[in-house]
Amino acid sequence: MIIDMLNNINDMLNDIKWYNLDKKGFLMDNNSIRILLLKKPCIYVYKLTLGNENELYIGSTLNVVQRIYQHRYRVKIRTKELTMYNTRFYSYVIKHGWTNFTFGIIQYVDFEFDIKSQSNRKKLLQIEQEYLSKYSPFLNVNRAVRFTPTRKNKLNSVALAKKL
Repeated sequence: MIIDMLNNINDMLNDIKWYNLDKKGFLMDNNSIRILLLKKPCIYVYKLTLGNENELYIGSTLNVVQRIYQHRYRVKIRTKELTMYNTRFYSYVIKHGWTNFTFGIIQYVDFEFDIKSQSNRKKLLQIEQEYLSKYSPFLNVNRAVRFTPTRKNKLNSVALAKKL
């Protein structure tokens, strides 16, 4: 059973286009900063490689660019005030640095995009939950996704991006 789970994880990881990260958490491609134009809903993964071991963090977003900025901002202020966010993931980024992580898109999720549509966010979270249940990524503290209204999340994302 454990061997099957490891094979499933390896199969998933092999199918992903990976991007390296610079020390500030920006995506790199061929040693130059790559600006993503992937403003599509998706399930994404950060992979931390330590020797022969890989640790994963799986998440979902309606907008990849905003989500990357959120993660970068939360790492930046983590030591000051954040305790309610995924402390394991952010603690590992602080300890090992962004350059030991890679980033990839597991799956794009197609639906008619409407930021006001709560059903789109729920659908995305259901798909994320399937990945969390299947792979049990170590860097995810919460193994069950929670739904929060997207308007609040969008406003927070915009405010966080402006602070960077």
